[in-house]
Amino acid sequence: NAQVDTKVFNAVLSRLDKLEAKANRPGAPGIVQGETAEKKAFSSYLRGGEARMEATEVKALAVANNANGGYLVPPEFGSEILKLLTEMSPLRQYANVQTVTGTDITFPTLLSGVNAFWTEEGGDMTASEPTFGQVKIANHELSSFYVASNKVLEDNAYDLEAVMNRELAEGFAKVEGLAFVKGTGTGQPRGLMTAPGIAEVKTGAAANFPAANPMDVLITMQHAIPSFHARNAVWLMN
Repeated sequence: NAQVDTKVFNAVLSRLDKLEAKANRPGAPGIVQGETAEKKAFSSYLRGGEARMEATEVKALAVANNANGGYLVPPEFGSEILKLLTEMSPLRQYANVQTVTGTDITFPTLLSGVNAFWTEEGGDMTASEPTFGQVKIANHELSSFYVASNKVLEDNAYDLEAVMNRELAEGFAKVEGLAFVKGTGTGQPRGLMTAPGIAEVKTGAAANFPAANPMDVLITMQHAIPSFHARNAVWLMN
């Protein structure tokens, strides 16, 4: 048994030595702790395209076999973009963000709640039932096309994924932030300034606060919100 264990141990050491030597070769990518096969394959695809990928890497990314092909980016890549979006887009942190797969999403709305009534001891109670409605929100796709030079792709010291993440997030954040406020609703979301049914408080001045008592406008706005909702309200200013 001792002899067998020694052989196994030596074989493991030999295997580790070979991996270490391979990792230390010039131009060899470093071994990243916990790196998934999908992430490694995606990195290879970014720098060399499908032509330079190994068969196992293509298999790790491929999700479609149609004429155009299809590849799935690692979850870490998309998660990083979404995290950066939250940092760059002030309105997103106050939005109700949900993951959906359809072209629209339907939310139930409470039109009237349950009422309570004072009742005498032993008296009959008055029935009260809430009424519900629905609101349908269309989902619109926001896309971008990223181009990098061959020089950048061949530079192993250049953190391509990190730069792509930040630049894509910045591009998305600018367009998304504008849609939050002034989206037209045609091919894009409807913004706060264009959506119907949102109450407004007029300042009385076209491009400014009134010269006399400008704080009155803000105070009026704050007290115009029902108390139940006002506790969660925030100020958003340019």
